[in-house]
Amino acid sequence: MRIDKNGNVGIGTTAPDAPLHASGGTAMTAGWNRTSTLQATYPVQVFNSNATKWAGIGYDFANAMRFWVNASSNDVSNTGTSAMTILNNGNVGIGTTSPGEVLDVIGNARFSAITAGASAGALHYTATGVLTTNTSDRRLKKDIVSLAPTLDKVMQLRSVSFVWKDDPNRKHKDLGFIAQEVEQIFPEIVFTNPNDGYMGVNYDRFISVLTKAMQEQQEIINDLKSENALLKQTDQKREMEIKSLKSDISEIKTMLNQQSKK
Repeated sequence: MRIDKNGNVGIGTTAPDAPLHASGGTAMTAGWNRTSTLQATYPVQVFNSNATKWAGIGYDFANAMRFWVNASSNDVSNTGTSAMTILNNGNVGIGTTSPGEVLDVIGNARFSAITAGASAGALHYTATGVLTTNTSDRRLKKDIVSLAPTLDKVMQLRSVSFVWKDDPNRKHKDLGFIAQEVEQIFPEIVFTNPNDGYMGVNYDRFISVLTKAMQEQQEIINDLKSENALLKQTDQKREMEIKSLKSDISEIKTMLNQQSKK
């Protein structure tokens, strides 16, 4: 152990660069050696990789616990990448140092081996990236207007089957629409991912569009039923008139036959 003129204590090192600097210990995976350092700015546990790359765990007691990786020196808070942050209020951030939700992730997330279960409601992705259950409560809406006729527009949609380029081994083709085509007809239900620029379709919003189209179609069917009923009434009236005419003709024939016999 060594205590230098600055008061830094070194264990396993003759040149401590922090109030407590411990070097050595057992080798970790892939031959990594561990260096523990108590930095001046944060209480920090620092790990190095043969003095070329560092990682660290630090606790700023006024704000958060932070995890840094890929640092170029043992000053991990300045030279490293902040991989994860746990705020004092319990919010966890991955890819962000200021999580605004219990779990705040910047980037894609992967969930494997998901099983089926009862659902309390469909998930909804807000404009700020927050996952919530979907809602349709009147109290959250304004400027409510009945949907304009959609049947003619629905008839312009092209339903397609296709194979995803990044999943060529899938046994069955997928079904759906082409976002760029739908945008020309129903721009309200098409979105563009702000991170990668790819377009998508809010398929759940099709329910409103198709419901309106079905109502229009049902009105057409009802009108045709009414017209058909009128035509049936007209046919029945004509049949009765024809029967009456036939009866009159029969009587006239009988009278003519009787007169011809006299």
